[in-house]
Amino acid sequence: MASVPSELKNGLVRGFFTKKRPDKHIVRPNFRVKGLKKQRPKGKRFSGKLYILTGGYTYSAAAELSAYCKAYRPNTTFIGTETGGAVQGNTSGLFAFVRLKHSRFGAYIPLIRYNMNVEAPKEGRGVIPDYPMENSLNSRKEGKDDLLEFVYSQIKENK
Repeated sequence: MASVPSELKNGLVRGFFTKKRPDKHIVRPNFRVKGLKKQRPKGKRFSGKLYILTGGYTYSAAAELSAYCKAYRPNTTFIGTETGGAVQGNTSGLFAFVRLKHSRFGAYIPLIRYNMNVEAPKEGRGVIPDYPMENSLNSRKEGKDDLLEFVYSQIKENK
């Protein structure tokens, strides 16, 4: 039995949803958020070489930014390991809590799916770095950051 999120009950986000039946809500198909349309950069902007360090903890908005840069910003280099968040988008936003009747096991289920307007090389995968690497155990012990040092060497090389 799924419970309706308290946000729906108290009307905090009623603009997102419409009631389908007494026990079912759906996201409004005509829901629009200012700023989600395609935007043009204004004024001066950075157009130089961009380096992004990624890893398994790169998810949510950071994974979306990585997916966008990989698809639409060719002057970007990715270093590290695959992002934890998928290229195509994520499920997040509001959550419904579901508790199974007999086992009493409970879980939060995301109610909103965000889709990125990018080509995903493999369904369900994150952004694959151009230079796959991790900090070695010895480097960690010594307080070094191999990835950052690699970025510095790339910057010096590309000057």
